[in-house]
Amino acid sequence: MVWSLCLIVATPFFTSCLDDNDDPAYGISSEMQLSTVRLLDNDQFYFEFDDGNTLYPNDGSVLRNYDAQDGQRVFVYYDLLKEKVDGYTYHGDIRLIQNILTKNIIPLTEETEDSIGDDRINAIEILIAGGYVNISFQYYGTHTEDKKHMLNLVQNETIEYPESDYIPLEFRHNAYNDYPSRIGWGYVCFNLETIEELMEQKKGFEIRINTINDGIIYQRIDLKKDSRSTWSASMHIDSSVNSSHSIK
Repeated sequence: MVWSLCLIVATPFFTSCLDDNDDPAYGISSEMQLSTVRLLDNDQFYFEFDDGNTLYPNDGSVLRNYDAQDGQRVFVYYDLLKEKVDGYTYHGDIRLIQNILTKNIIPLTEETEDSIGDDRINAIEILIAGGYVNISFQYYGTHTEDKKHMLNLVQNETIEYPESDYIPLEFRHNAYNDYPSRIGWGYVCFNLETIEELMEQKKGFEIRINTINDGIIYQRIDLKKDSRSTWSASMHIDSSVNSSHSIK
């Protein structure tokens, strides 16, 4: 099944901290992290960072209005609190939870090839962390509410790839004939769960991308395991659009 989910447009994909909060009622600083929502048995939830640290959220209006889904990737903005909670690395007041488009890696078949599409897109950076392939991207469109694009990371079953130490994947984009009026950007995460066994046998990924300026490229990414036996890798890809185009 192909998931028709809208892109997150103009999502701020930062990795650094926000400015420190000088209010003495708070603890160390105000920060932002890429993380995964983890549900608890009592319908509460916490955030798991890609380095294995965890954040327990202090009760607040942001939490009461948030529909938590286990495995959802988010940017979480929070103020650290001095008071600790047993079993968690950090405790914090949540300022904002910003959902990131989170999907599974799916097969591309003859039946789904047309709907998955192959429109041009740039992968600016690919980060393997937290059990996900995390991709920041650029694409052209009108960026109006009635124009939905779709992204997928697929294993192409319509062709036979040569034997390799790298898992072949394809980063696919369907613009649904949206007019390419201006550049937009965003962030998407793909769960590695369906190919974890295959990853144990391979060196990394070779990802096909139909880029905006350079056409089809194949980007190899070598994987490694950290001390927690989780996969990691990071790669910046030089396939951005011409600098005369600004990101709104």
